[in-house]
Amino acid sequence: MDIKIINAGVQDADTLGLLISECWRQAYAGIIPDDYLKTVTPEKRAERFRTDIPLNPDVEYDLIFVDTQPAGLMILMQCRDEDLPDAGDLTAIYFLSPYWGKGLGQAAIEYALQWFQSASYKQAVIWVLAENQRARKFYEKNGFYLDGAKKTMDFGKELSVVRYRRDL
Repeated sequence: MDIKIINAGVQDADTLGLLISECWRQAYAGIIPDDYLKTVTPEKRAERFRTDIPLNPDVEYDLIFVDTQPAGLMILMQCRDEDLPDAGDLTAIYFLSPYWGKGLGQAAIEYALQWFQSASYKQAVIWVLAENQRARKFYEKNGFYLDGAKKTMDFGKELSVVRYRRDL
């Protein structure tokens, strides 16, 4: 299995949109209400990427391939949390379910941590839905710890989101 992580651009918006909508449906089934997940369409997400990528030159949008097939995506940026100005934020990391448990997440985390270190960040953070136990276990296995920060987000119902942090 050949894993490649490539920087995505506006020309990849359709692939990014398709991946994120499918990954959300697979990862958040039973957590985020189905009515909300139905609104996360490939077309809407592709349009958002076409707008966001040019407006955010300091954000890294990545596609993750297995052999020649797009299998996931990742978004890396400076943390927007006021209390962590020297942290990088793993804003998104998603894989299609057939690729879960195959080492892609590990490769992506290692890539992200190297990216953060090369940008001179001192810490890495990721916000996770509190109910997403699979993701939480993965981050904890990779040295991330709950730091006590919480917020709620509305996905058709209020859901708790918790912050994980890791020193670099």
